[in-house]
Amino acid sequence: MPIMSDPADHVCPVAWAEAHGLLDDSPMERSWCLSSYRDILLSPRTPAALSPRLKLMDRGGIRVSYAPVDWVNRAASVVLVGITPGHYQATQAIAEARRCLGAGLSNNTSLRRANQVAAFSGRMRRNLVSMLDGIGLHDVLDLDTTEQLFTSHPRLVGCVSAISYPVFFQGQNYTGHRPPITKDPLLRSLVVASLGAQLGMVRDALVIPLGRAARDAVELLIDLNLLEEDRCLLGFPHPSPAFAGRLAQYRGYRRGLASEVATWFS
Repeated sequence: MPIMSDPADHVCPVAWAEAHGLLDDSPMERSWCLSSYRDILLSPRTPAALSPRLKLMDRGGIRVSYAPVDWVNRAASVVLVGITPGHYQATQAIAEARRCLGAGLSNNTSLRRANQVAAFSGRMRRNLVSMLDGIGLHDVLDLDTTEQLFTSHPRLVGCVSAISYPVFFQGQNYTGHRPPITKDPLLRSLVVASLGAQLGMVRDALVIPLGRAARDAVELLIDLNLLEEDRCLLGFPHPSPAFAGRLAQYRGYRRGLASEVATWFS
């Protein structure tokens, strides 16, 4: 049986969610954190992202797995909101957390490093950096480029997801649209419990949802009075290379987004 999470063991959004009543209508449990899965990550055979040992739940074609990304940077100046960690990002996080834990680092440090390595990794990160630089985020944060958020200045950024855990629909990475992330009761409850906690723990940061599904999740929290609309930068496209309309949408929104960024940080 999984052990309960220990809020003193690491910065734990699941414990925060429980303390603030966000788990009440959700299948998420207090055990959905590294405190419960540390021994599995350190087992002789490294678990894969879809390993049965990491399965949190499986219902109606929706499979949710554990990956060591349950960490929140409470000092962040800006929070980037994705949809869910994909299989690639989950695999990166598992490998880094395993390496750190095996080297004797604390749960909190291991989670922080796993988050930094896996967040928006791959080709997506390159697109994201170009788009964030294009709206002047690097200037207001006094950086040469927002690439530094993922290298030398990770203390400035929080990288979270609408649903904190890898989600797979019919065996494939969940994209946020089928079923719709805020219309399906199960997914909606996971958004409230996981994203509600992550953003509730970072009260003073600018929130940037990436793409339509992440924006829907953020707007759900706004509608539920769990998040203030004036701290949210809405309209930023998803940086995935697979999104063909990304550049056209970005060009249409870029000037307005840049103005909002400058206003927030002024």
